[in-house]
Amino acid sequence: MKTKLALFVSISLCIMSISAAWAQNPIKSIKYQKTTALSSGVYTMKFSLYDAAGSGNMVWSEDKSITLPSTQIITTYLGSVTPLDPEFFTQQLWVQVEDCTASCILV
Repeated sequence: MKTKLALFVSISLCIMSISAAWAQNPIKSIKYQKTTALSSGVYTMKFSLYDAAGSGNMVWSEDKSITLPSTQIITTYLGSVTPLDPEFFTQQLWVQVEDCTASCILV
């Protein structure tokens, strides 16, 4: 009886450790790119995620400094300042980007 229990526990631990090794890390950031009409330079931007287009509820946001190259493409990782919650990705989300260098204006 003890050997069967020991074997069961050993196999269970082995399966749990293999499962943990194969598990993926949760998403904590996402690469974001968008072409803009802003000229090259350094901007303070606010990135927000909403649960619906238009009048949705904001579920996440972060402010960060972005250096915009002459290609006028905003490239950043959402979640690099304020980590993203993996639960956000059980639904469709909409991104809002604001230039807050002088005052917040939608980009």
